[in-house]
Amino acid sequence: MWELVSEGETVDNWKTLVTTVERPDTRTREDLGRLAEGISSYRSRGGQILAAKTMGQSPKDAFNYVVALFDEPAQQRCELDFVRISLGSANAVVVIYPARIGPDRDHLAKADQFLKANSVEVGRALASLVLPQLESIPR
Repeated sequence: MWELVSEGETVDNWKTLVTTVERPDTRTREDLGRLAEGISSYRSRGGQILAAKTMGQSPKDAFNYVVALFDEPAQQRCELDFVRISLGSANAVVVIYPARIGPDRDHLAKADQFLKANSVEVGRALASLVLPQLESIPR
């Protein structure tokens, strides 16, 4: 797993974050479908699935796309997770782009505004995202 935060942020205080997870247990389209179903289990951690669909023009470039919302009322914030689940050269790769909204009493309204203003752009960016060969990154 690799996590990247914006400049000036840390893993403790981020507003935007990119997480990349390599899944060596997922190598086929059938495995990918099961992985996407598992990620939809965001519900078990209190998430609401706002969108879940398969995207791409052909089986070769198809990927699963999920948008989940986590409301954190005690912190007066919420988190929107935009998730791309795709097959890489050797196995599956999950890319998560979460955005935290708040702290603010109207954090859910602001999340709705963010989603309406940015979901198409984020979806397109995840669709065109080219990842490095993760197996070549030093460990």
